[in-house]
Amino acid sequence: MAGLMLSFTVDGKPQGKQRARRGKGGKWYTPAETARYETEVAYAAMCEKARRAIPMTFGPVAVEVACYFPDARRRDCDNVLKAVLDAGNGVVYLDDSQVVKATVTKAIDRDRPRTEVTVWYDDRS
Repeated sequence: MAGLMLSFTVDGKPQGKQRARRGKGGKWYTPAETARYETEVAYAAMCEKARRAIPMTFGPVAVEVACYFPDARRRDCDNVLKAVLDAGNGVVYLDDSQVVKATVTKAIDRDRPRTEVTVWYDDRS
């Protein structure tokens, strides 16, 4: 994709998107770990986007997420991708339906677990 690129890092263990839970009285809620992680992702993106003065886009975007976990336990990195995409709504792009390509990789970094995110904006739209 041609155009602008935004890169940012979220330090700490990558957190997958958890299913919504039904609380007392039948009301649905997002688990606290998921909400916290999505807030951290959105904040990191906002800081970098503001620093680089990248405008909100209506066009297609491509997203790459690299997950560095602290150990070799079995994890679904596609759930991390979902959390990152949802956190980007209204911050990195208007809506994650604009994402036309998404890739996710996982690796182990015992000393520095983190999530690295790169977003490419198509400046032709």
